[in-house]
Amino acid sequence: MKNKKLLLIIPMAAAILMTAAVYGWAAPCKGMLETVSGKEVHMGCFYLKVPSLVMSVMWIAIGIDGLCSKRISPLLLMVSGILTVFMTIERIGGMKICAAPEMSCHITVWWIRALGVLVTLSGLLALYNPDKQV
Repeated sequence: MKNKKLLLIIPMAAAILMTAAVYGWAAPCKGMLETVSGKEVHMGCFYLKVPSLVMSVMWIAIGIDGLCSKRISPLLLMVSGILTVFMTIERIGGMKICAAPEMSCHITVWWIRALGVLVTLSGLLALYNPDKQV
């Protein structure tokens, strides 16, 4: 059971790290774009904070539910991790990221993707059951 608790603590720790990264050291671009009419709007990557916060809350909820019920839902961990990675890929419907590689949103994206992969791997590890080996 110790390993299973660790697999539930990983997504909760990843949620805390992702929230801290997106609102702290790896925050997306804070600049504004000027439209043709003269108004200023946020860059597309500014809105990356919202879905990353939603995924963080989901990971904490999955972890708390697993600790309370003493069971892991590997499918939820894997799907939420994969969705977290996909939300940063613009070509498949994810959030827009600045084209210039020196913009700070690229660091944000790598943090989000790395944590999404970590949660996906914890879901895959939760599928492993040494008692049911063939």
